[in-house]
Amino acid sequence: MTRAPISAEGGAVEVRDELRAHGAPLLPSGHDVEGLALSFDDEPQLAAWSRYAEEAGRNGAFSALALVFPQLRYPIRAGISSGDGYQAATRRGVWPEDDEDATGLRLARPDLVTLTIEPTLAGRIPIVVAGERRDFEDLVRAFSARNEPVAIPASMGACLVRGLNNWDRVRAYRAEWEAAH
Repeated sequence: MTRAPISAEGGAVEVRDELRAHGAPLLPSGHDVEGLALSFDDEPQLAAWSRYAEEAGRNGAFSALALVFPQLRYPIRAGISSGDGYQAATRRGVWPEDDEDATGLRLARPDLVTLTIEPTLAGRIPIVVAGERRDFEDLVRAFSARNEPVAIPASMGACLVRGLNNWDRVRAYRAEWEAAH
């Protein structure tokens, strides 16, 4: 049996070289990411998210998002997602004005929540950042766990949310369609 040569760092040379390759940047140093992102058209949701970001600049990101996403009108509580009001709000877009369960998502530092539209290699995307760890966890629960008190691993530092119903956009599309027809 032949063994791979051992490097001065103590690991097999082949493994060391492979690990170093994984750490190589995808783009050369100093590459203009913003210039690349401009070559992609914005996804359709970016018009709405740009409006939300403008509102966030005036009144804070959490307040701006709470005007659009009913999940932010509900607390984190076991069983909340099975309530009729919560389901009507999140599944059918019925705004929870008279729902007694809609007492609001209470964040420790809503003032530290930000919403920006950032360029990436794949185009611009909205990014919501919570400056307080507990708030990050509650936002993850609200947007990806139906406001249920699920465990959020301490190792989680980001969350990509897909499949979120945006009833504000649905209403806008409906109004546009009704005006045209």
